[in-house]
Amino acid sequence: MAKDTYHHGNLRAALLNAALNALKDEPPAKLSLRQLAGCLGVSANAPYAHFASKDDLLDALRREGFVELKSEMADALAVAGSGRSVELAALGRAYLRFGREKPHLYALMFAEGPVPSEATASAATDSFALLRQTVEGLGTDPDLAHFAWALVHGLVTLDAAGQLEPLGAAPIEDLAPRLAQILIGTR
Repeated sequence: MAKDTYHHGNLRAALLNAALNALKDEPPAKLSLRQLAGCLGVSANAPYAHFASKDDLLDALRREGFVELKSEMADALAVAGSGRSVELAALGRAYLRFGREKPHLYALMFAEGPVPSEATASAATDSFALLRQTVEGLGTDPDLAHFAWALVHGLVTLDAAGQLEPLGAAPIEDLAPRLAQILIGTR
């Protein structure tokens, strides 16, 4: 059997999945590779063949999150109609949906922690670059990408904290098209 399977199948993927599930119940600081190994029925040392430390595992989760976020935004953009606010709204909806459907991963992606690896920093930059390229392709102010990102990130954060409904905000899914219209200046 290949060295990276440990009679488990794909241990690396299983560790990432187990860590993501564990984050639903406890903060990243409480995770341990030993605990994850026990949950997966492998030796306490097996995870170290894939991750040098818990920080490495969390970094890999962050990187996968940014890659997945970019993919979801690209897919949304590919099926969106054309038009200035339509494309920006499609990206916003994908971003909001990702944050709502994967709140623990989303929180980890933007949490303070160890300096991300070069690969994770690159994946984060790539996901933002898709938004920036779309905004620049619309012929609008390039700073609009930063404003759009800040707004959707803020909405996801407020939604995760349960702060939108008490304020009487529209459902989060309905906010992306309206934000796009406001940012681009169309009504």
